[in-house]
Amino acid sequence: SGGYESARFLSPNDPRSIHDTGRGGHSFLQLDFNANPANSLKLVLMGDGTNFQIPKTSLDDEIRPSANASERTREQTAVLTWNHTVSSNTLLNTSFYERWSRTELIPASDPLSAFAQNRRTLSTTGFKSDVTWFAGRHSVKGGVDLVLLRPDENLFFFGEGYIAFSHLLGLPHVHLRGPNRGPITFAERKTGGQASGYVQDAVQLTGNLRLDAGLRYDGYSLATSAWQFSPRLNLAYRISRAGTVLHASYNHFFVPPAVENVLISSAGLTRFLQDRPEALPPLQPIIEDQFELGLTHPFARNLRAGLTGYYRTSDNPVHTVLFPDSRIYAYANFDKGKAYGMEVKTEVTPIQRIGVSAYMNYSLSRVYFWNPVTAGFVDETHHLEESGRFLAPMDQTHTLNAGFTYHHRKTGAWAGMTFEYGSGTPTEAEEEEGASMEAPVPLRVPAHFTQNLTVGVDLFRRRDRSWLGLQFNVENLTNNVYKVSQESVFSPGEYFNPRFYSGSLKVHF
Repeated sequence: SGGYESARFLSPNDPRSIHDTGRGGHSFLQLDFNANPANSLKLVLMGDGTNFQIPKTSLDDEIRPSANASERTREQTAVLTWNHTVSSNTLLNTSFYERWSRTELIPASDPLSAFAQNRRTLSTTGFKSDVTWFAGRHSVKGGVDLVLLRPDENLFFFGEGYIAFSHLLGLPHVHLRGPNRGPITFAERKTGGQASGYVQDAVQLTGNLRLDAGLRYDGYSLATSAWQFSPRLNLAYRISRAGTVLHASYNHFFVPPAVENVLISSAGLTRFLQDRPEALPPLQPIIEDQFELGLTHPFARNLRAGLTGYYRTSDNPVHTVLFPDSRIYAYANFDKGKAYGMEVKTEVTPIQRIGVSAYMNYSLSRVYFWNPVTAGFVDETHHLEESGRFLAPMDQTHTLNAGFTYHHRKTGAWAGMTFEYGSGTPTEAEEEEGASMEAPVPLRVPAHFTQNLTVGVDLFRRRDRSWLGLQFNVENLTNNVYKVSQESVFSPGEYFNPRFYSGSLKVHF
């Protein structure tokens, strides 16, 4: 068990962390029982809980000081797993699991803030089993996953205080109102679930050619009902004795709606938008097709690099939507989406002579969504009225992650650094299909570059094991409090954490 507390619990809406304290606890218990060489049982019990404040801006702190919303979460999980060796070439793994969670948003009381209350519970019960069979060049695996979902969701939203605040300062806003300018209320519980099954085979066709093929079935029924067969295929061919591998793959994905506020998102609450009062259908699953082609090559004994290109198309891509002036999350399905790009990965495996290892990953990407929103909930009416593509909120053209670690074998001391660069994400949906070259360039949050430093020492070592470990960390070394994202003019941006220090002591038995 453990507990924690932070004065910067969530990514705040202001460079200065205001009303952002949170605390929580976590409990974990694992029991293992080996009945005999062919049978073993494992029981895992987990419990978590958090109480935290909802961050606000400096402007909120000045003009509406009582806009102090908060949230509580509780959850518990139990997983019982049976591992059974059927024979020397057949393995069986079966799990029963249960999870219960509750989240409650406690509203702000300021007259210039929205009164937003959201309480939801979710009970999940499931059964999962898979069998693996080894035969010659084949490794065949098949299984089923059955899950029962029972969400219970309640919503009370009254946004007149937020509208008055927006009028007072001349801020852009939306009019989301219940009947007769009253509150929007919603309460519903439902029982549904998902049944899935799959079979896959990994086969070494020749000494240099490997094939992975599989087929998966998903049937989903909760806010909506849908089913899909998803084929997957991967080929890897070693084209040189040095270890150069060419790989290509195709994957079809079926992604059911997120279970968080799934009933609220599917309740047609867009009918309360004053500018476009029209109910949308329930949330739909995401259907995706992805193609990849890549090459990996060892350049030296300790250096390996890989290049991969990908192209993905989506039907009903989803994104989160915030109710105005609140932390009530809902989801919206857009008409379609597309993503493509390339990734370069390099790795320097540990060089024992000098004690150094390193890595660097770079990606170049583009992600588009297409209007209009076709299902779920959205409070920005232009996504309902317009058509054509725009840069998706998660689009970031350039992303770089790198790091290195140094170990001094004689003393047990070690140190490492990690680096991250991002070119920034869009602040609004801006590139419409067919727009002329003279159209404004899409706005983005500024690029960022951060560094983290870690030093440590392993003491009282015996062979490859130490009894005591000390570690000290400095995160965001240059104190770059950058804006992570700002997807809409209706919501404030989120900011990264400032430089902070931490340390740990680990005792190994």
